Amino acid sequence: KNRLITYNCTSGYPVPFPDVCMLELTMLYDKYGERVKEIAFSGHHLGIAIDVAAYTLGATWIERHFTKDRTWKGTDHAASLEPSGLGGLVRNLNATYQALTFKQSDILDIENEQRDKLKYRKTEKINACTE
Repeated sequence: KNRLITYNCTSGYPVPFPDVCMLELTMLYDKYGERVKEIAFSGHHLGIAIDVAAYTLGATWIERHFTKDRTWKGTDHAASLEPSGLGGLVRNLNATYQALTFKQSDILDIENEQRDKLKYRKTEKINACTE
């Protein structure tokens, strides 16, 4: 249990989105979550959106192939990430990590700022109509 990580992966290059079968992650958690260290996702699809979805479904490891040039010959270059894509994936996963929170209060400071602006505008419009 301390060393085993189980991956969800559809083996194909590239894998069409319907064949990624993301909900397999929840099945893996239900079936093996107590018996393995972590659940992971290995993506052979195009783009990076599916990796973020895997993370939000609970994958704690994301494995992607990367290459310097996706046009090179070979079975997995087309579904691999180039350096800029890998950087975008890291950026999006970090942003998602920061966003997966609960509110610390009913109204956040940023919401108060907007509420104050809207109240001022509303009062301004009412005053303009009564003059």
